[in-house]
Amino acid sequence: MIPYALLRDVWNLLADRCVRRDEQDVRLATRAYLILAGLTRIAADEAIERMRALHPTRKPSGSRQARPYDEGDATTLRARVVWQPWNLVEGESNRCDEPGRYAIDWFRTGLPDDEVNRLKLVEKFEPALRDFASSAPEPDTQHYERLRRRAEDFYPLAFFKSPIPYRPGMWVREGGQWRKARRGENGTA
Repeated sequence: MIPYALLRDVWNLLADRCVRRDEQDVRLATRAYLILAGLTRIAADEAIERMRALHPTRKPSGSRQARPYDEGDATTLRARVVWQPWNLVEGESNRCDEPGRYAIDWFRTGLPDDEVNRLKLVEKFEPALRDFASSAPEPDTQHYERLRRRAEDFYPLAFFKSPIPYRPGMWVREGGQWRKARRGENGTA
């Protein structure tokens, strides 16, 4: 799974630039990322207008004045964007094999083929996020364009509306902690 910290960093960079810069490449990349998070195009555009409304001197681009995000609404949107269901696997919390803050968490054992394929798709999207995050503090037009194109390429992920469910065969108890089962192991709960 793509690390939370990477998804958070990408979102923070997009949201910050959406407020501070009135440029089409920023809006298009942000829209694509929000659609990938499960928002409709209309809801994504409304979210962008509400973020843009946070800028003290910016005029609305639409026909009506957007209501700026308050802290509660911004937190709800942030949670939706960084905790995307297509990127979640239910499992044990007391783990001895946590991959680290920015490392991808690989799952393969104990999953049916359709879920393995879903995770392979997620893993193919991760380099685009890493590339964009590494462009901080000021991504250029090419970084926004690459992120937009890659997010659009991975729109099928938005159809996954729930995490991969917990299954005992995915986990092995080791000492007092849990780890992901490896090929050939039969996990136990």
